[in-house]
Amino acid sequence: LALSRGSHYLENALRLAALAEIAYKDDPITGLMPFADHYRRIQPFMHEGTFGFVVSDTKNLVVALRGTDQVIDWLTNMSVAQVGGLGGKVHHG
Repeated sequence: LALSRGSHYLENALRLAALAEIAYKDDPITGLMPFADHYRRIQPFMHEGTFGFVVSDTKNLVVALRGTDQVIDWLTNMSVAQVGGLGGKVHHG
């Protein structure tokens, strides 16, 4: 989502803030339901204790992750290997 000072700046900023907040909910899937009309893909994931989700529309892809709050999460973050995913390479940790 473009955050340049265009006509959709505030709308995009609020949408990104809402998605970031949803990543911390106990039931993030329910929190994502209001976005189902806007995003064609909503995919939650859990990997080695890290929760996140990917949402996308025809022009944008947003990855939201819960922040690091446990030692195991920091260890996962330190894994800097690049792996294939989503049409390119991404940070493994």
